[in-house]
Amino acid sequence: SLVEPMLKFLAEEKDEYKLSFLVRRLGRFKDKRIPEALVPFLDHEDSRVVANALDAFAEFDYPMIQSRLLDLAMSSDNRIRANAIKVLYRYSPSISEHHIAEMIKSKNIALQDSGVFLLNCLRPSNLGPLLEIACNSSYSSVRLKAIQIKPPSEAEKQNSEMLLKEDVEKIDPKRDAVFLICVLVVAAILLAF
Repeated sequence: SLVEPMLKFLAEEKDEYKLSFLVRRLGRFKDKRIPEALVPFLDHEDSRVVANALDAFAEFDYPMIQSRLLDLAMSSDNRIRANAIKVLYRYSPSISEHHIAEMIKSKNIALQDSGVFLLNCLRPSNLGPLLEIACNSSYSSVRLKAIQIKPPSEAEKQNSEMLLKEDVEKIDPKRDAVFLICVLVVAAILLAF
């Protein structure tokens, strides 16, 4: 197998260009040793290495990095941020969708561009509204990429509505407490009269 010498090379190599190439290529192999070997590269000083390591993680189910993904999803580097969100989507679609929305609504062209990339590859439940925002971007390159994305299908729209309904129906102690307080206040006012 090619994995063994590649992992050995990964442990010894110091050149950022070679590392960035290698960590990305490791994602093509289905070997359970690879994700663990890639974890240290999520903290590498070179942004290409980090972004490409994240790209490789998209090929693995490795939930142990979720907290690190949340940190990287706030990166100022658009490639790191987009790749972190892409991997995070597997574990937490709603958090990822929130981050995609922030990118699309950003004034930064690189973040908008990466947000449109994520809309196209992930097709999140909030695709319709975000696609509309992207199609009205002040940057022509973002608008051009956005209009090339197929709008949500009827099935995607129904799925989005179902997910939204599930979110509303989930137990949310804070929301439920506020609702209960409102009901009690209204009841108290009505009893006072």
